[in-house]
Amino acid sequence: AASWLMAREGMAYPTGATITSTFTGSSGMQCNTNGEAVASVSLSGGDVSGSTNNQAIVVFSSTGVRPVFRKGSAAPGFADGTTLTPDTFGLQLNGSGDVAFGGTLVGGTVTTADDKVLVTTAGAPAGQTRIVAREGTLVQGYTDVAFKSTGSFSPANHALAADGSYLFTASFEGAGVATPFGRADAPGDL
Repeated sequence: AASWLMAREGMAYPTGATITSTFTGSSGMQCNTNGEAVASVSLSGGDVSGSTNNQAIVVFSSTGVRPVFRKGSAAPGFADGTTLTPDTFGLQLNGSGDVAFGGTLVGGTVTTADDKVLVTTAGAPAGQTRIVAREGTLVQGYTDVAFKSTGSFSPANHALAADGSYLFTASFEGAGVATPFGRADAPGDL
């Protein structure tokens, strides 16, 4: 296979901004067998407005930069002005090119008891994302078990399978917590 430059500081972001990140081995990048890599990047210039939209999750490939999610964009499933700030670590990339990441909801009716989310492109319309899990909300299929408020989500290593299933651990609360249960999200489940 031929070698190619995957990412470099100063590359153009599709909206006219410039990627200003410095990449290191511990920067949270993850590669797949198709020669793609997912990374969190800092942006400047172009349409960047202070710290409102100066960070993005992108996939690098031999054909260029594919934006996945940009800080300050509307959170998936919200129409009330709620935005999402993606986490910079814990990024997942599968062989199908799907991406998963954690993040924090901002604005709207969001509180600190329900602002942490896990997001993926798997099972979402092309070019979009969907929320897999949100703290303080019921676990799908349960009426008495919720993702714990002020809890945390911990994706497993290589947590995003080729079929879009997303494996993670979480803390739970509610009357049904005493009943043992477990699940791995599959595309379209939540």
